[in-house]
Amino acid sequence: MKGRRHQVQLATKFGVIIEDGKTLVQGDPAYVRSACEASLQRLDVDCIDLYYQHRIDTTVPIEVTVRKKSVSSMGESFLVHTSFSYL
Repeated sequence: MKGRRHQVQLATKFGVIIEDGKTLVQGDPAYVRSACEASLQRLDVDCIDLYYQHRIDTTVPIEVTVRKKSVSSMGESFLVHTSFSYL
């Protein structure tokens, strides 16, 4: 991505984790934020164009999952758009 970031629209997803061999769906704000930060670091970028929830966590209201505070840092948003791939 280095030197080519301006040439792509970057999309990544969150919401599914594997723990002890089991697939879990997670959508609480703390997880969303940590997953976003991990994606930014792993991809070595400072902004994600499309961040989508792969599976909906039915134990967390969707309004709580996607609120801006879940994925902002020092008052700066590092997401352009959010979406859902499974409703």
